Amino acid sequence: MTAGRREDQLDALRDLGLRLAAQAVKPALIALGTTVTAFANAARALRNAQINAKAALETARQAQEARRVTAAAALYALIGQGIVTWSATPALVDTLWNVNLLRRPTRRPSPRKAST
Repeated sequence: MTAGRREDQLDALRDLGLRLAAQAVKPALIALGTTVTAFANAARALRNAQINAKAALETARQAQEARRVTAAAALYALIGQGIVTWSATPALVDTLWNVNLLRRPTRRPSPRKAST
């Protein structure tokens, strides 16, 4: 019961339950077959629920990715528009943010000497 695809394993379990339930001369096997068949049906229902949940998750993931790309494009468009506005009328933008940080060159850390 451990080899093969999950669906094949569930089919084998169902078949085992049916074969056990067909044992007319041994009532204990008939009862066991009913139990195994009920277990196989419950396992199949859980597997179907798992497959449906995975499909729903993948659909949601794809929709989320599309929204993320749209949001990133909108953000880049806003940044671009901000740069255009700043280049055309820097006095307007300078009143909103301290853009001196953008104008000043950044300091680079001095290289460390290698330990010897």
